[in-house]
Amino acid sequence: MEFKVDFEVMKARHSVRAYKDDPVTEEQAGNLRGLLDEANREGGLHMQLILDDDKAFGKSITAHYGSFRNVKNYIALVAKKDKSEALGYYGEMAVLRAQELGLHTCWVALTYSKRNTRCDVAPDEKIYGVISLGVGVDPGHDHKTRSVEEIGGVTDDSPEWYRTAIEWVRLAPSALNQQLTRFRLQPDGIVTVKSRRGFCWKMDMGIARLHFDLGAKIKDKG
Repeated sequence: MEFKVDFEVMKARHSVRAYKDDPVTEEQAGNLRGLLDEANREGGLHMQLILDDDKAFGKSITAHYGSFRNVKNYIALVAKKDKSEALGYYGEMAVLRAQELGLHTCWVALTYSKRNTRCDVAPDEKIYGVISLGVGVDPGHDHKTRSVEEIGGVTDDSPEWYRTAIEWVRLAPSALNQQLTRFRLQPDGIVTVKSRRGFCWKMDMGIARLHFDLGAKIKDKG
């Protein structure tokens, strides 16, 4: 599927855990559902936009963990087994689209009640997590990121398109801000991707790969 985003939109996107009562508009919801439908078809996924549901992030959950407040909207990350990386790749498209639409988001793996989510999960599917969604109390904050040298092995001789792609990867969110995914440009021009194992590492790899693909498109490889 064709997906583009401006670098400034990506740069402005931060994890937001506290939300205002402002509703998601019909226009915003329609735009997100259209993207999710296309992503689900291409990726073999079952992501769903859930609105006006205060059960998944109930008072007992937020009181225990003390981080999320007033979450009433989210994207349920539902798919069959072994789809973590695809959910990261296509879910991040929804995150960036939400940012374009004036909404704020946060990837959530644990701090919600899976049994209280209001999504459809087939017998051969599972819910991997959710993406909280809404108008944030604030737009979030920058976090320390790893260098382009560490993430992508960038040197003075690296082509501009590759350096740009790795700069975009630096902005990719990851669980616990681990940034475990590593890219390397081989002498034959092939880019390899690997990751150390860690919490949600496969989903994080999918997110990083989307950022790389988007950044690589900016510069002409020729």
